[in-house]
Amino acid sequence: MATKQVQKVVIRISCPTCKKFFKMPKSLPCHHPYFERCLEKMKAESRPQCRKEVKLLVCGSKKHVNGSPHSTVASHDYTSLRKPSKIVNNDARMGRPWGIGFCKNGNWAVADHYNHCVYLYDAEDQFASVRKIGNFGHNSGEFNCPRRVTFDDDDDHLYIADHCRVQKFTIDGDYLLQLGKYGSNDGEIKFPDGLAIHNGKVYVADYGNKHISVFLTDGTFQKTIGRGQLDYPCDVAVTSNDKLLLIDSDHNCIYRFTLDGNYVGKFSNDADKSFSPRSITVDSNDFILMTDTHNHEVVIFNVFGNLVHKFGCRGSGDGEFLYPRGIAVSNKNGDIYVSDFLNKRIQVFSNYKC
Repeated sequence: MATKQVQKVVIRISCPTCKKFFKMPKSLPCHHPYFERCLEKMKAESRPQCRKEVKLLVCGSKKHVNGSPHSTVASHDYTSLRKPSKIVNNDARMGRPWGIGFCKNGNWAVADHYNHCVYLYDAEDQFASVRKIGNFGHNSGEFNCPRRVTFDDDDDHLYIADHCRVQKFTIDGDYLLQLGKYGSNDGEIKFPDGLAIHNGKVYVADYGNKHISVFLTDGTFQKTIGRGQLDYPCDVAVTSNDKLLLIDSDHNCIYRFTLDGNYVGKFSNDADKSFSPRSITVDSNDFILMTDTHNHEVVIFNVFGNLVHKFGCRGSGDGEFLYPRGIAVSNKNGDIYVSDFLNKRIQVFSNYKC
């Protein structure tokens, strides 16, 4: 009886830059096989320009391209790194920056999680702090690891979420009131991890109670949104067409609700199973920007929930991040501000034209 011979075939994939073999076959999402460190060392013009194809949607009876509802077009380049235009670190005084908030006039603030305070910056000199609010403590006007900060519609007050409460201050830093109290009943807050203000209402992403609590700016409780539908909401934003966007950090996806609390749908970065969004904001063109904390990058989605751009990687150089947390877009010039948590700094990037 003839013996069947079996030939073992070994496929080895090497990096086109350093020519070393991968111990385990792996590649970028675009299927370019590169070591990450080799990509980081490449000059921008030498990096692979990868294209993502998306199907264009139909809006009513109007077709986007040549009357075809399913025309496929190449969209934006994916790039590994972007260089910041500015880096803010308060002369090394910044501890662990988290949430960032902007006024309409360009003034902005950042919550310093480690130093238990909030720094305010002036639009005319955006990179030198002009005021510090708060110190460590549990009394009114004090903080225990503040996470989020936002301004009201008139830019007259700011709201700061720390360990188990949301406090309201004047722009000068005077304490005014507290929204809710600690607990799990209606109107109570357990662990606020996201803030947004829209048309006189304050939306609080309550990580501990697993829903969104809605208050008036005078502290009056209105309602909850997402109770029984969310697991760990960690941030919230409002679009120009009055939709709530809620990050659920347990499912690593973004839920959409109407302002009345009706569920609309959800989206995620389906191509990346390690996607870990932690902060969200919306720019003037309704592009949705998020920090992908454990991937050390910023991701940008369009209004339909399709990924259109991302930048950053793990590291401490310009344009690199170590667990980025907060993100905001300047109302003055559209620049993107990212709190680079473990690098103890804010990196500012020029507005990306999607």
